[in-house]
This record gives sequence, C-alpha cells and structure tokens, in this order.
Amino acid sequence: MPGPFKTSLPQNSLDRAASLPYAAITKQFCAKFDAMEANAPEDLTPVVTAALAAATDPDPAIRYTVGTDAIAILPPILQSLQPLQHLGLLLTGQV
Repeated sequence: MPGPFKTSLPQNSLDRAASLPYAAITKQFCAKFDAMEANAPEDLTPVVTAALAAATDPDPAIRYTVGTDAIAILPPILQSLQPLQHLGLLLTGQV
C-alpha cells in the first residue's frame, strides 16, 4: 500500500470527467490527490522493494505500507471500506 509517489497513474486512471451529480466531489478529490502527488517522491525504489518482499515472503503480511504518507492515509481508507467488509460477510453467510 504505497503512499503518494510521482507517477502517471493518477492522470491516466482517475475519471476526471465525472457526470454532473459527482462533478463537485470529483473535482475536490482530484485537487487533493494532485496536491499530494505534487510533493511526492519520484524514486519508486521503496515501492519495488516492498512489492518484491510481498511476492517472496513465505508468510506475507496483509499490507505493506511504503512512503511517509501511506501511514497517514491508511486509517481513513480502511474505515471507508469497513461497511463493505460487513456487507461481504453478510452476503457470504458469515454473519
């Protein structure tokens, strides 16, 4: 789970032309993402190192955080995914 690094991924993968109901929030999200990206490191060596560690670890961790901002952005991401985890458990009969 890398923090921000300078890549072309956001420009090539984010839907920046959102439909009207989502235009305002999309604009805010893209602005925040672009601000993080502007100050992000360009050297991807830590990401490559973490990916190799994950691929070769005989007992891999669930997540490998990389970069100084990864720790700060992890809790809100996990919190936003929590309802989906509960829904998944319900749909599979585990709750």
